Parts: sequence; structure tokens; C-alpha cells
Amino acid sequence: MNRVVSTLVSATFATLALAGAASLAAPDTPARKTPTPKPSVDPLAGPLSERIKGKKGAGDVELNLLWGSRDARVYGAGVGICENTYQIPVSHEEVVALLQAVQAARFGAMPNRFGGQNEEEEREREKEGERHGGDNPQLKGRLVLRLGPVSKSVMQLLGNEQSAELETLANRILKTCDGAAKTGVSAASLSDGLSKLASGKLSPFAFDALLQRRETRSGGNDTAENWILRLQGRDAVSRMMPAGKAPDAPKRLTLSDKQFQDLIGVLSSNDVEALPPSVFSAQYTDLRVRVLNHERVVSGRRFGGEKAEAPGARQQSFDRIFEGFRTVHRDVQAAGKTGTGPVEVRSERESDEEREKEEEREKERERERAKPATTPSPVRP
Repeated sequence: MNRVVSTLVSATFATLALAGAASLAAPDTPARKTPTPKPSVDPLAGPLSERIKGKKGAGDVELNLLWGSRDARVYGAGVGICENTYQIPVSHEEVVALLQAVQAARFGAMPNRFGGQNEEEEREREKEGERHGGDNPQLKGRLVLRLGPVSKSVMQLLGNEQSAELETLANRILKTCDGAAKTGVSAASLSDGLSKLASGKLSPFAFDALLQRRETRSGGNDTAENWILRLQGRDAVSRMMPAGKAPDAPKRLTLSDKQFQDLIGVLSSNDVEALPPSVFSAQYTDLRVRVLNHERVVSGRRFGGEKAEAPGARQQSFDRIFEGFRTVHRDVQAAGKTGTGPVEVRSERESDEEREKEEEREKERERERAKPATTPSPVRP
């Protein structure tokens, strides 16, 4: 028995020795390298480079950032709006530096969302009726970039995957607003802000407004006005909203300096800030005017404010302000163009996902077409 065990042990050592010698004699086999994944395409790389290198002007650039409790808007025309309270000058060099930071972060290749819940969790929330979007309490931040005819929006929600690159980029943009409280232009009130818009101390970028005119109920009244007008600075978008029908395509117009100043003059001379929250109006009319962090919201209703038979001074002021906005609305409808808004850019991954969904929908349509037509049962006497 001992002889057998000894023989087996000797054979095992011999086998190991031969294997070791063979391995020493064999040439080294290089380890197989995992190929580096090809970087995703950044559709904004070209437009960014054109503006960084000066091949195109930066006047159509807008960075709109909300991050935590802070916000900043930077315009390529040389204006920054910080915390929606202060306007600062932004040099061309700083605009270029911000675009370089956007380019380095490959913002254009990012998905439109980081973090948040997975699809199953989101479906559960939807079942519970919880709201999503801009007022989502899980929103950590959002950056929107506009470069002329294209735009890109990326949000970061709390939880799960986070993007360090997006947060670094957000902090770089916020740095532009350092010291804004000391050096920036602010407004003491809405009236003061309108006065500074008229004098040029504030840029049109500090102004936005909305007026919506609609029927009290849908249907039938061809003489009623149904439209909505939005203004962000001198950019005006007007849309007809006929009752009981699909809305018309929105029209967009950049107001001339005279058109813009005429509207500011109407708002100032009629003291929009002094208007009460509710006034009389034959049709529902909702008005919002904002300059920096000062805002006035007014609702026109049949049951609101003073009677139409004996209008007071404030009622007349509201009517004149409405006519000012209606003039702009008509100008946009007459001279504005449709389909001129920025086109949202998607990341490569999102484009692939959308293509896969469309292919699946096409396969489903093919399956539906391949189904044999059902023959109606014969009618028996």
C-alpha cells in the first residue's frame, strides 16, 4: 500500500515538473485587451466650436441654469441674470470660457436625465397620482443650453446615478455670478424695473410677460378671442387657441426696439404694479408681468373688479394694457414665422432607444397587417 502511494506521489511531482518546464519554455501569450468603447457622438460639438472659434457670433447663446436654490442665466449678447435678482455684464471671453466648459463636459452627449427613480418606481408614483416635471421635489438641478436653432436640456434628480460632470459644469456657470449682489443692477419694485428697462439700465432679458385671452367656456362663439402671448425679452410667441379646435401652430417674432419700448411705455404709464389682483373683463384674461424678481399677476373676469358700465381708473388702465398686448399679438400673427423655435437635441443613446421603439412599432404594424381579414358571419334567415 505504501509503495502504491509513493508511486502516485512521484508521478504527480513528475507531471508538475514537466508542466512547469513547458510553461517556462513557452513564449508569453499577450493578454487580450478589452476594446475601449467608442465615445458617444456629441451633436453640439460642431455648433459649440463655431462659436468658440468665432466662426459664428455668440449672440444666439443662452445658458439657463437652476441648481439647488440658485439660478443663473447667461446670454451670449453679454448679459447675465443672477438669482433672478441682479443683472451683470458678461464679457465675450467669459461666454467663450463657459462654452469651452460645456464642450469639455460633452454636454450634448449627455442623456436628458440623471438620477431619479427607475421605471418601475416611476410607474408606482404615477399610479399614486404624484406629479413630475419642473416642480418635482426630487429635482436637484437642470441646465438648458440654446445655440440658435438647437437646444439641449439635462436635469439631475436626487438618488441613483449622478453626473459629476454636470454638477461641475453647473458650479462653473454659477461662478459667473460671484459678486453679483455688489456689482449687479437690481430693481426696487416692478415700476422701478420698468423704468430701468425704458432707460436701458436693464436689458430686455430681465423682462418676461404672458397674456392669455379665452372664452368662459368652449364652443360656438366665432367672435370670441382665444389666444396666448408669451414674451421673454424681445422674443414674442403668439398662438391662436380656437375653442373646441386644435390650437394653431405658434408664431414667433423678435420685436423691434420700438415695439418693445412701446409695450414697456404702456405698462409704465398705466402703472401695472398698482392693478388689483382681479378686474372686470368680458372674457377671461390672465396677465403676468415680471421684471427680475418683481411680478404682478392680474385676472380679468366678468365677476371681478369694477363694473363695465362705470369703469374706474384702474379698470381703464387694465384695458389699455390689454390693448398694448393685443397690438403685439397682432404684430406677431401678421409678421411672425412658424416653426422657428429651437429643436431639442437628443443624446446618441436616446436616439438609439427611440429608433428601437420605432422599429418595434413598425414590427407591430406589420403583424397587424399580416393578420387574415375577419369574414363576417353569414346572416341566417
